[in-house]
Amino acid sequence: MLNEIELERYSRHLKLNNFNEESQLILKNSKVLVIGAGGLGSPCLMYLASSGIGTIGILDFDTVSLSNLQRQIIHTEQNIGKPKAQSAKQLLEQINSNITINTYNGSILEEEYQDLINQYDIIALCVDDLPTRYKINELCLKYKKVHVSSAVVGYSGFITTFNPRLENSPCYECLQPKTTNNAIKKAADIGVFAPLVGILGVWQSAEIIKELLNLGKSLSGNLKTISILDNSIENIKLNKRDNCPACTAKH
Repeated sequence: MLNEIELERYSRHLKLNNFNEESQLILKNSKVLVIGAGGLGSPCLMYLASSGIGTIGILDFDTVSLSNLQRQIIHTEQNIGKPKAQSAKQLLEQINSNITINTYNGSILEEEYQDLINQYDIIALCVDDLPTRYKINELCLKYKKVHVSSAVVGYSGFITTFNPRLENSPCYECLQPKTTNNAIKKAADIGVFAPLVGILGVWQSAEIIKELLNLGKSLSGNLKTISILDNSIENIKLNKRDNCPACTAKH
């Protein structure tokens, strides 16, 4: 059962339809790994913490820089030069001191961190480089872990959920096949509109909570694209590729 402090803290959750004390206890006993404590990871982490996710893992190899502060709202000027994972933990502990926060200063591309995927219930993909995305996809397929993925560049972005537990669910490589010319535009190259990462990072936290509680409709099999300049949100149906080397040939 929730204690008196928890009942007060999460009282607005408990007033929701289809959300009760058992739902909040599920969140309390859940473990979420957020890969990337940057623009998307910042709001995602903050709302996971405030919503009562019991154990949050933060994996990030980078340190805080001045140029991060335009959009990476979990970090402050005082933490410039510090590892992002530790900087993020510092603020999350002020948001919710009753949760466990594990930090890892590294990359999922490093073998020593790859088993982390299997230690958590669900994964938030909050990074923009393709090698990391493909590796997370590979590991989530291997361990049958759901991951919620988002990306922003310029004034546009997307969000989707990949669920390898579902027989016909596509994977990231179904969406973005590996090719010799497979280049991805990065915020460092063409910029990023700061509030948009907030919108999509918060959306990621919402989809993660929905997946943990089996609440509402999943984004699995659907890609939501958003263009903030013309206020458009579109849905693209994602299908499993028959010849996908990641999820069809091996799984």
